[in-house]
Amino acid sequence: MFRHSISLSIAAALAGALVLTPAPDASACGGSFSPPPDPQNPEVIEIAAQRMAFSISDAQTVLWSQIEYEGPPEEFAWVLPVGPGSTIELASPNWFDALEAATSTHVVAPGACGPAPVYEEPSSGGCGCGSKSYDGAGLRGGPQEPGTSSVDVVSRGTLGPYDTVTLSAQNGDAVKDWLTTNGYSIPADVGPILDEYTMKGMDFIALKLKSDSSTGQMQPVRVVMKGASSMIPFRMMVAGARAMVPVTLFVIGEGRYAPQSYPETTLDAGSLIWDFAAENSNYAETREALLKASEGGRGFLTTFAQGGGLHKTVVDHLGNPVELKPPAKEAGTASSLAELYLKMVDAENVLSAGECAAILQQLKLNESATVEDCALGACPAGSLSKAELECENGKDLAAALLGMRPGDAWVTRLEANLPKEGLTVDLTLQPAPAQDEKSNWVVAGQHENCTETFYSTASVDIPGARRKSTEMVAAAFAFGAALLRRRSRSV
Repeated sequence: MFRHSISLSIAAALAGALVLTPAPDASACGGSFSPPPDPQNPEVIEIAAQRMAFSISDAQTVLWSQIEYEGPPEEFAWVLPVGPGSTIELASPNWFDALEAATSTHVVAPGACGPAPVYEEPSSGGCGCGSKSYDGAGLRGGPQEPGTSSVDVVSRGTLGPYDTVTLSAQNGDAVKDWLTTNGYSIPADVGPILDEYTMKGMDFIALKLKSDSSTGQMQPVRVVMKGASSMIPFRMMVAGARAMVPVTLFVIGEGRYAPQSYPETTLDAGSLIWDFAAENSNYAETREALLKASEGGRGFLTTFAQGGGLHKTVVDHLGNPVELKPPAKEAGTASSLAELYLKMVDAENVLSAGECAAILQQLKLNESATVEDCALGACPAGSLSKAELECENGKDLAAALLGMRPGDAWVTRLEANLPKEGLTVDLTLQPAPAQDEKSNWVVAGQHENCTETFYSTASVDIPGARRKSTEMVAAAFAFGAALLRRRSRSV
């Protein structure tokens, strides 16, 4: 079987040391509608994990998705329920790389066992979309009654390596007939779910890889939906999902967000144990057990939340700045999530390198709301044109911040490991009851196997990668490009 990934792998390192790790498996929050395996040449087609980002404002909701699936490239097929009027665009892979680098969890050894802290970066999974309140009511007059009307193809076209189509219908049977006729395979347990989304007045964006495109050309996409939405179509994830679905949700909004329709759990750092002999902690095991015990494995864990998280300097548990290092050496280092993203975009545009830097100052303006491009270039007082936040092919920041004050935007990271049978309701989000920040640097509350031999050096422990030891000077992120991975597997 083939596993196809469009993401770069990101590894935490010390003092600029480069370590390669496997790229996280990621896919869209929609469902995989690939054809069933050929009995003569069987290959299992699965969703390995879900990693998405989305922004929430009154003006619009934007969903980003890195798409990875396991199966032949010619059979890639993906369907996502969306609100009417939604559009799909190509996004930059740098967006997810920057989000991951700035928000991934680091576990620190207790300082009592030595003068220099020890760091590890636990691995995690990766989905999301949504915003304020969306239940389908009010769309085309509200929920639709069953009928016999045909499918309306709202739009059809090509988007980079993809063929895309947006569908609208008054009943689920019409949608299912169109998808089946056009080569999309609908799992039996997904048919009733399509019916429900259609009854709520939702459209569907369907996407396939073009016949002349390879998986190496696959790019992230973003779906733009007018108005605010808080509903994430989690039930669609059962299409092609494994028994367990790792989920990571990056939320950008003017406040910290939390799950409403799924439970939320917390991890007590005091229960973490750092093993100085092994130079790692029990974070991964503790996290797994915590999520599994939360209402049948349906719990979400908030691992990072910060106001101004796009432009503020990334710091460790002591408040010391952490350098973020783009893969291109000439790009230098970055001190914030936004700066890292913009420098990676700059590095891809040699002829205009450096032009993105001016955007950083705009992100720190707390009193300027981001609006659509202003007429004749003149924006109303107290507003900021979206165009001022765009740079070459780096338009993700502008898309995320439309309708917000850039300096007030929060970044929240939610993680889960959901059982397939637990995907019975869609995820809705709400403002977190406590609007407090959550650091991704965690100090273990306990330790074992502590001796003097561990005092002189500090180590980075990255699961799945060779450990590197070095003097602790400053923490930095290094990036390695993930090769396209192919893995054969028989049924």
